[in-house]
Amino acid sequence: MLCGHQKQPPVSLFTTETDSDIKKKQLVSIAEIKLAGYFAEHNVPFLGADHLSELLTEVFPNSEIAKNINVKRTKVTAIIKNVIGSSQKFNMYFQSEQVVILKLHDKIVNLYKEILLCFLKRNYVLQTPLDNINPNNGEFQLLDTGLYLGVGVMDLVNDPKVVADNDYPTAAAADVELVEEGDLAMFDA
Repeated sequence: MLCGHQKQPPVSLFTTETDSDIKKKQLVSIAEIKLAGYFAEHNVPFLGADHLSELLTEVFPNSEIAKNINVKRTKVTAIIKNVIGSSQKFNMYFQSEQVVILKLHDKIVNLYKEILLCFLKRNYVLQTPLDNINPNNGEFQLLDTGLYLGVGVMDLVNDPKVVADNDYPTAAAADVELVEEGDLAMFDA
C-alpha cells in the first residue's frame, strides 16, 4: 500500500501555453500560409521571403503576429508544396461541376461489366449502354454450358458421374464421402 498517494495532476499543469498563446500561434500560421500563397500566386521569387520577416516587424511594430512571423525561402517552399499543394489537389475533387474521380468511376464500370460477362452474352454487354442492360432478360443470358462458375464447379460439371446422376448435391456429397474413405484407407495402411 502506498502511503501519501496523491491524485495525478492534470495535463494543463505540464504546459505553460495559454489559450491566447495557442490562438496567436494559429494566427501566425495562417499569416505564413497566406504569405506563401501570395508568393506562389504572383510568381514572386522565393528569395524575397528571406527578408520578409524583418520587414514586417519594422512596418508593423505593434503587431504581435508580425513579430512572430518567421518565413524564409525554404519555409515558403515547404508550405506551398506540403500545405497549399495537397489541399488544392484535394479541393479539386469536390469543387468541380463534373465527375473528377474518373478513375474510380471507370474501375466500377469495368468491374460491373466483368460481372455481367459471367452470365450474359459478350456482344450484348459490350455494345449496350450499361443503363439499358437487363440482366433478367433471358434472350441474352448464356446457356448453362457457357457460364463460368469457378474451377471447382467446372470440375463437377465435367465429371461424367455427376452429369449421369443429374443430381448435383447428391453427387457432390458422394464425392466427399469417397475422398474421406480414401483418406481413411491411407491412414490404415
